[in-house]
Amino acid sequence: MDIFVDKNNENTIQHDQTVSLLQTSGHPKNWNQSNVNIPGLYHNGKISSKKFLKFSNISTSKQKTLLRTQEFYITIVYLNGTTATFQGKNLSESSQSNFKGKLPENSSVYTSRKIAVLNNTRKRVQLRYYSWEN
Repeated sequence: MDIFVDKNNENTIQHDQTVSLLQTSGHPKNWNQSNVNIPGLYHNGKISSKKFLKFSNISTSKQKTLLRTQEFYITIVYLNGTTATFQGKNLSESSQSNFKGKLPENSSVYTSRKIAVLNNTRKRVQLRYYSWEN
């Protein structure tokens, strides 16, 4: 029996797998820019602001490879909709340097939103991850 997976299904599966990996502590557990294989954003069951900033410091091309996507936008927002910050920086990252928060209208955008606790504030937040292809 042959199983056929179309491009949209393949992208959905990849997106879901990436979201699952982001919800781990990553690999290695205490990863950094040079040794990261899986950029997990969690530590002790909460989103780690420090890991998010470490991810932000990775080159865009390596981020895309790690997330297995052509384009992405990832952000952490409080439940009231404001973007979370840590050490004066927004916890928001995009593969496009001029990204203004407007998702493309001419391609399929895969979306995930997960409620979690942000470790430095102990407040509930939403991890939002969007991916798409050019």
